[in-house]
Amino acid sequence: MGQRTTDIAAYLQALAAEYPTAEIVLAAREKMTVPALCAAALESKVRKVYLARGVESWRSVTETPNYTMPMVNIVPGALAVTDLPEIAQAVGRVETGREWDFERLSKL
Repeated sequence: MGQRTTDIAAYLQALAAEYPTAEIVLAAREKMTVPALCAAALESKVRKVYLARGVESWRSVTETPNYTMPMVNIVPGALAVTDLPEIAQAVGRVETGREWDFERLSKL
């Protein structure tokens, strides 16, 4: 999880440096939603985050016997401090739960 988040954050930093006036939109689905959300929390240059078919929260994974999220997306001890909905609220520019037209989003 840390490596994916770091990779996304580095890519966002490179985009912001190369295109300083561009509005950066980050979209992710399924297993990449958690690292994308965490990277957006680290990078204020992200204007909007679209997440589709991701896990609702780390807590929901602990309460579900048949979870589908890769265990690599769980941060040990994170629930003692925060959960994904709180991270999304802190980012403040996140839309979740819909099936996004990623082709259309790529043209924003």
